[in-house]
Amino acid sequence: MVRDFLKIRGERWIDTLALWINGAFWLPRRWWYEFRFGKGPETWNRLMQNPSKHWITWPIPLHNRKYRYDEGPLVDSTALVWFIATSQGDAFPQSWLGALSKGKVGLDVGAHRGYWSLYHARFMPTDCEVFLIEASYENYRYLLQNISTFSACQRFFPIYGAAWHEAARLKIEGLAGAHESFSLKVIESNKGEVPAFPIDKLTEMYGLNRLDWMKIDVEGAEELVLQGARQTLQRFGPTLWLEVHGTWERVEAVLREVGYRICEKACRTDVENVGYLWAEPAENARGAEQ
Repeated sequence: MVRDFLKIRGERWIDTLALWINGAFWLPRRWWYEFRFGKGPETWNRLMQNPSKHWITWPIPLHNRKYRYDEGPLVDSTALVWFIATSQGDAFPQSWLGALSKGKVGLDVGAHRGYWSLYHARFMPTDCEVFLIEASYENYRYLLQNISTFSACQRFFPIYGAAWHEAARLKIEGLAGAHESFSLKVIESNKGEVPAFPIDKLTEMYGLNRLDWMKIDVEGAEELVLQGARQTLQRFGPTLWLEVHGTWERVEAVLREVGYRICEKACRTDVENVGYLWAEPAENARGAEQ
């Protein structure tokens, strides 16, 4: 993890120094908890019992500073949590992402603030089009800002709303603070402020004639997203990468029904029953089911 901190550069040298100082306080604390409790959920839960001591907050607040990780886009301190987690293997391995290099059209479902697509844009063709769906209006505002300041912003098309199994209105709960902004709960409600729609309707509305890859990170609603994308999956056969939140059996059942095969899985060590899944149409699957 030391190498990951050293890959980060601030917009100004003073920002870089502030981050490294925070890392010097955070890393020994984390190593001590890992030594006592192992590299698992208990360690993370104990570390986060006092979030005011997290490395983006203590001893120097980083919230108003900008950073760049590993030649990626310039982002705020909240994004660093994602980038550090990614570099620790808590997201799709790079070996899974071969479809990015040849995909002309992609769909980022649960785009958050755009970090995943912006970071991986360097692996995409220059004429690639990416549609980004985000259900939190606060995150959507950040998404607009991030892609507007990115040099290849013409490739990205942000969409406010939630992918769902049917047309509906949703209420979003659980968004508050740096870490909670990565986790949300959706409730179907007539009074909901978030429009929800099936992916099948989205691809029809935009007149897409191909879809090469789809990334889904929707905090437990992944089965419902897949249910609303059945026709799209069967018609276009995009490569799928999903973050799975305790819905493994239901997700895999839907994938089998639409002719997909699981190429590989990766389970997180810090959160129980959460992990990642790579799937391809059965005739194209390059891996064996795990």
